[in-house]
Amino acid sequence: MSDKNEKATIRIQELDALRGIAAILVVLYHFSLYYKDTYHFFKFGSTGVDLFFIISGFVIYKSIEKTTNGFTFLFNRFTRLYPVYWAVVTFTFSLIIIKLFEKYGCNFTIIPWGNYWANMSMFQHYFKIDNLDGPYWTLIIEMNFYLIVFVFLLLKKINYLEYFLMLISAINLFSLFTHIDFLYLNSVFNVIPGIYWFPLFLSGIYFYKLIYGKGNKKINHLFIIINLTLQTLIFINHHHYNPTDITLTEHLTFLYSYYFIFYLFIYQKLKWIVNKLSLFFGRISYSLYLCHQYIALSFIIPFGVNTLELSVYKTMFLIALPIIIVIAFLFNKLIEVPFQIKLRSMIKLKNS
Repeated sequence: MSDKNEKATIRIQELDALRGIAAILVVLYHFSLYYKDTYHFFKFGSTGVDLFFIISGFVIYKSIEKTTNGFTFLFNRFTRLYPVYWAVVTFTFSLIIIKLFEKYGCNFTIIPWGNYWANMSMFQHYFKIDNLDGPYWTLIIEMNFYLIVFVFLLLKKINYLEYFLMLISAINLFSLFTHIDFLYLNSVFNVIPGIYWFPLFLSGIYFYKLIYGKGNKKINHLFIIINLTLQTLIFINHHHYNPTDITLTEHLTFLYSYYFIFYLFIYQKLKWIVNKLSLFFGRISYSLYLCHQYIALSFIIPFGVNTLELSVYKTMFLIALPIIIVIAFLFNKLIEVPFQIKLRSMIKLKNS
């Protein structure tokens, strides 16, 4: 293997490790939601989604360099996201039914089938139906980003994608600060979850360009700074999503640290985070992200704290986290990876 390929492999490993770390941050935050003893520390894990969005921009731009076909891109996203998502939604819905039966008795008329089928689409936001589990809220943001990429691929204008996203972010920021519905676009923004995080996706794109030598290096650095500035101003004006009591200053501190970490990543100063454990968590991160919250907060942690009378810390780290890791591993091993491989191989055979 050439030095260039070795560097590329290491860098992707670092990215996988970062994904695993982000997933653990979010998991610990959700575990502590109802428990003040742990919440004051793990609440900062709510910012882990910001790191996920930067990673997503990086990964998606890498994927579209491999294909200029919009439908191939969309199919690859489908095989990556949906099979295990369907499995986890069904698993979580089964747990919800158990809880409903515990509370109201074995009454099949109370089963919220409409919520289930809407959530299976991943577009429940547009049906005005709540997510069956907390972490699902970010998926519609990712999906809208993918659909925008798909449109630009279809139009064969993918080189204009980043400028479009930056323009939308700038107009959104202008509208937030002035309260002016610029060209009536606020009505559009309101139906596209994710507008507020576009600068993070864009930053991932420019980090990708830096690491692989795409475009002008100075321009890429400049656009990263511009997007960080845009994201900062958006958060300052609309510190909106956090149900935590994390302050704006704390949130921005973590945001800037993620950009610093990414700079360490692109300059190969982050090799120390790559190990078997971080890569393992990176590999199961999507399944882990999807499956951890409802079962932990509704079953595992209450059992450890109330029945076994353990501290929240012991319950989180000795019971909940190991169980969730095993469940996520099984979803990844039995569904996420094999179905992705099988579906993609079927299309390749069909087209051969």
